[in-house]
Amino acid sequence: MSDDRNTKELNISLKILIICLFVLLIAGTILFVFSLYYLGMAGLFTLLGISYDSLRSLFLFVILYFVLSFFGDILAKTILGLAITTNKIAEHKYMPFSFFVYFVINWAVISSLNFIMDSINIDWPALIVLSAFIAAVEVALSSYFQTDKPPTKK
Repeated sequence: MSDDRNTKELNISLKILIICLFVLLIAGTILFVFSLYYLGMAGLFTLLGISYDSLRSLFLFVILYFVLSFFGDILAKTILGLAITTNKIAEHKYMPFSFFVYFVINWAVISSLNFIMDSINIDWPALIVLSAFIAAVEVALSSYFQTDKPPTKK
């Protein structure tokens, strides 16, 4: 006899429990990713000598960076997707080009936040190193999780 049940047959308390567990799982995942960004930025800021007034200003910086980099990632994926589909990039030039795209977008986002926020002071060498580090991590993670390679020219 199989244990397959339709969701209509479950009682209401079990349905509520399942929904709550899914919500907690999603919220926990988002919180984990955000805490990685927050603690990673705090560590990088300490290593690079970037000064910030309080932990609240660092928190605000990370939230704004998280939001702006979301739109920057959409732009980067669009640029890289167009470059691949139009065969403008050879396979051996894909990684340096993607690093350049992510670097420019991260540089623009961090420069904008540095300009807007008076509570954080990022010098230009630290800005370059921070943007390059984040771009390198993004390229490494995107190539690690990418299952297909960019198409080659024919």
